[in-house]
Amino acid sequence: MSYKPFTINVRTKMETLNHLGWSTRAIAQQIKRHHSTVSRELNRMNNQSLAYEATNAQADYQHNRMQSKPRGKWTKDRVHYLTQTLAATWSSEQIEGRKQTR
Repeated sequence: MSYKPFTINVRTKMETLNHLGWSTRAIAQQIKRHHSTVSRELNRMNNQSLAYEATNAQADYQHNRMQSKPRGKWTKDRVHYLTQTLAATWSSEQIEGRKQTR
């Protein structure tokens, strides 16, 4: 099963249908998602005692998505080290400490 996030268009449609009084099952059928997924999404803002707003939900999603991305191993210290060792004409094996000495 693959993960398919809600787009801003789908969130806006959910918000509109929810304000019109549609049930979560009816909204789910309309957007072709499971009713429990729609229910979780609509209850997303309830912990802040606010009504569901598509733009706020999308902003939260994008913020959380950016926070969850791995930062990687590329740091300023690593750049400095690589710049120094490459300037000293080290090979990639020497930089990684894999060169065998005989």
